[in-house]
Amino acid sequence: MFLGGKDRYRITCPVCKTSGNMYTRGGAYEGIFEIIGKSSNGGLSIKECPNCKTPLSYDPLSGKAKKNI
Repeated sequence: MFLGGKDRYRITCPVCKTSGNMYTRGGAYEGIFEIIGKSSNGGLSIKECPNCKTPLSYDPLSGKAKKNI
């Protein structure tokens, strides 16, 4: 079972609505949102939105990104 569907690595910034794929620094560069680790709630911590510079967090269960506080 795959959560998030076929575009499970594609997210949209909740602040400025910029959409793109996620990538890791050591992996292939296929996106604009850099994954830098895990957030405190168990999701993925995204460095920042390249457009509005807001730090983000991705929840794999809901398939949505939100502001990382």
